[in-house]
Amino acid sequence: MRARVWHTCLLALILSLNQGCFGNAGTDFVFAFVQVYHTNDSYDYLVLTPTTDQGAEVRVIAPGYPNLVNETIILAPGQIHSLKVHGAMAMNYGSYIDRRGIHVTSSHDITVVGIDTESWKGSGSNYDSFLVRPTDQLGNEYYAVCYYITNSAAGSTFAVVATNNDTLVSITLTTSDNVTVTFDSDTYSNGDIITRTLEQYDVLQIQTRSDLTGSHVIANKPITAYSGVNRTRVHFYGCSSTMVDQLPPVNVWGKDYVTVPFPNRMSGDIYRVLASWTNTALYVYGVGSYLLREPGNWMEFYLENATYVRANKPVQVAQLSVSRTSDEGDPSLLILSPIDAARTSYVFGVSVTGKWRYYVAVVIQEFAIDGLLFNNQSVNVSNVSVEQAEGSQYAIVYIELMKSAYHNTITHEGHVPFLAYVYSGEKCKATAHSLGTAASTLFDACAPTSGYPGDGVDNDCDGVVDEEACCVNKDGIDDDLDMVIDEDCYAPPAVEMSSVSGLAVCCRGDTTYLCEEIVRNGHFTRMGDKKYLATDMAASHTRNKQQCFHNCGREKDCWALNYHPPSLSGDGNCELLRGAVTGSTQEGSWTHYQLDRSWSQYVPL
Repeated sequence: MRARVWHTCLLALILSLNQGCFGNAGTDFVFAFVQVYHTNDSYDYLVLTPTTDQGAEVRVIAPGYPNLVNETIILAPGQIHSLKVHGAMAMNYGSYIDRRGIHVTSSHDITVVGIDTESWKGSGSNYDSFLVRPTDQLGNEYYAVCYYITNSAAGSTFAVVATNNDTLVSITLTTSDNVTVTFDSDTYSNGDIITRTLEQYDVLQIQTRSDLTGSHVIANKPITAYSGVNRTRVHFYGCSSTMVDQLPPVNVWGKDYVTVPFPNRMSGDIYRVLASWTNTALYVYGVGSYLLREPGNWMEFYLENATYVRANKPVQVAQLSVSRTSDEGDPSLLILSPIDAARTSYVFGVSVTGKWRYYVAVVIQEFAIDGLLFNNQSVNVSNVSVEQAEGSQYAIVYIELMKSAYHNTITHEGHVPFLAYVYSGEKCKATAHSLGTAASTLFDACAPTSGYPGDGVDNDCDGVVDEEACCVNKDGIDDDLDMVIDEDCYAPPAVEMSSVSGLAVCCRGDTTYLCEEIVRNGHFTRMGDKKYLATDMAASHTRNKQQCFHNCGREKDCWALNYHPPSLSGDGNCELLRGAVTGSTQEGSWTHYQLDRSWSQYVPL
C-alpha cells in the first residue's frame, strides 16, 4: 500500500456539460431519495448548477408531498445553489411503492446532484452522492449493484422511479444470493419476477437482507433507477455508511474502463463488474481473465492502484469505497464511466455544506496531461498528484478542491476527451459521483445468434463482425479472446456461404479454404459367431476379411458388418450394416464385427 501526495488547487465542484453535446445537463429531471439510515427531521440536499451564461429559473416540486418540497430558485450565471430536502421525502425501510418522486424543471440547462447527509447516533455517518440524469437520457433497462449486509436492520436496495403514467415495470431478482423479498404480502425469492404498473412519480423500492447485485429491471417507458445498501461495512472492519448511486441504463455501458482509487487514502477499493450479455469475457490487468456466462453474472476484486479493465461486450463497473477508521473515507458507491464516454470539458462546483474535503479525479491519456486547463489556466503537474493506470496509456490526475458558491471549468486545449469524478471525505465520511458522460447511446441491444461463416452478423455481440477463423480441421481457437470458440466466423476470401450450403471451412497456416468431410472407419471388434440384421444392409463379394473392413470404412454410415470366408460360388460374403438393428441369427460360418473407432478427413473442394 502507498499514500498519495496531495496539493491544493482553488476549484469548485458540480457537474456540467457543453451546450449541444450529450451529457448530464438538462431542463427536466425526475428522481428520488431511497431509504438510508436517518430520521425524518433531517435533511438531504440537491446541488443545482446552471451550465449556460444565462443562469436559470428552477422549479423543484414533489407532486406526492407538495407540503414538503415546493421551491422556485433563481440561479445567476455561474452560481450554484444547495437546496435542503426534508428527510421525510426519502423512502422508508422496506419493499413497497410510494409517490415520493421529485420533479425538477429549469428554464435553461442545469445539472443536479443529490447528497445524503446524516449522522448516525453521533458515532457514524450516512453520506453518499449521485448525479441525476435528465429524463431524456434515461433508459428502460438496468442492473443493480449492491453489497453484502454487515449491519443489523440494514438492507440491500434496488429502486425505480416512474417518469410517466402507466409504466409497466418487471424486476427479476438475482440468482447469485439467497434472496427473500416480501412485497404486497407476497414472498419472492431467487429469480422470481415482480411486476407492477406505476404512475408518474411513483417510487418502487425493493429492500432485503440479501445482496441484490445482478437483479434486473426492464420497463415499457423510461425510468430512473438506483441501487446500493442503506448501511454496511465494505471489505475491512471499520466505519459503516450508506452506499447509493443512480444507475446508467444498459445502452450506455462500455467495454473499456480505468479504475480510480479513492483519493488521499492508504487502502484500495472493491470493484464489481456486471454483465448483461451472455459469454462476456473480462480482463483485469494484473488480476486475470474471467468469463461471465449469463446476464446478471458479476465478478468482484480488490485493487489498490489505478488499473485497466476490458471486456469483449459492454459491462457495468462499480467502485465500492472500503471502510476506514484511520484515514479519510467510508463506504460509498460510484458507477464508473466507460472510456468511450469521455468528454472534452466540464463545468462543476461543490456544495458549501459539510466539513469534508473535496477532490476531483481526471482520467486522461498520459500524453495529454499538459493540455488540461482549470479555469482556463494550464495545470502545473508539480502541484497535482498523478498516478499511472496500470496496463494502459491513461493516468489519473488528482486535485484537492476548495468549496465555492460559483462553478469552475475543466477543459483541454487540444480537445482531448477525458473522464472526471468528484470525491469527498473525512474520517468515517465519503461521497463519490461521476461528472457526466459524452454519449447518450454507446451500444444497442444485441441478442447472440448462431449464424454461418461470413454471414455479416455480429453473432457474439462483441461489436465486431465475422472475426474468427473457424477451421473444422483444427482444434478450436479463441481468436477474439472472449473465452468462446468459433462463435462468429469469417468465410474464405471471395466465397459466399449460406445457412443451407453445408460447406465447411478449413485452414492451412493463415489460409482458409472450402472443404468437405470424409469419414474414415478403421478398427473393428469381433462380436461373435452370428449374423446381425439391420434396416439398411448391402451385400457384396470380397476376397478376404480386410477387404470387407475396407468397404465398411469407405461408407460414412456403416457401423458394423457380417462376414464369412468366400466360396467358389462368389456369393455375397460381406454385409455392411447401416440404420437400426432389427435382430440376429445363427447362420453357418458368419461372424459379426462392430466398428469401434473412426476419424474424419477433410479434403479441399
